[in-house]
Amino acid sequence: MRAKFPFLHNILDTLLRNWVILYNNGKEPVRKWVRKMGRKVSYDEKIGIVKWVLKHNHDYKQAAQKFDITYSRAYAWTQKYEQANGPKGPAWQDQG
Repeated sequence: MRAKFPFLHNILDTLLRNWVILYNNGKEPVRKWVRKMGRKVSYDEKIGIVKWVLKHNHDYKQAAQKFDITYSRAYAWTQKYEQANGPKGPAWQDQG
């Protein structure tokens, strides 16, 4: 029975063994956080987000929450926009 269980449920034997050890010690297994994929953002929406960030004193954290994007995306888009001197510059055009 022991050898068939992990195979039938597609669970690695070592993973199952670790769960049993944790359970027997009175601890619950901890699931690792998996980063979700970012949502698709259109070119026009990027421009709008960057303009909002610039208007609000480079508040990337608030922009991330407001527009459901990551802080790093808001920061990167704003930096590229500023380096390109607007949406028509070559650095910004690479973003699409």
